[in-house]
Amino acid sequence: MSIQFISRRFSSLFKAITSVLVVCSFLIAPSALAAKPEQKSSVSELRVSINNASAQSLADSLVGVGTKKAQAIVAFRNKNGKFKTLDSLALVKGIGAATIEKNRTKLTL
Repeated sequence: MSIQFISRRFSSLFKAITSVLVVCSFLIAPSALAAKPEQKSSVSELRVSINNASAQSLADSLVGVGTKKAQAIVAFRNKNGKFKTLDSLALVKGIGAATIEKNRTKLTL
């Protein structure tokens, strides 16, 4: 076999593989782009303000926080004023560091 023959075969194979990859990228790209807006909106929807949210909103949004704990958060906030840090939420009876860590990405002041 001559080098020219091998070179032509390699060139043809390379072009075929490149064509397949280009076609695949067009098939995959639209679905990847469609998933991004859902991820962004779901993250922003999950944020809840511990200084402004109602007890029902807190109970619905936070993991490990039911109606009674959510009511305790609101009662503590009403009695003592706004929370200054997310970690100060641990001052509420029934809310511990583990609950705060589970919900840290969902919480805001």
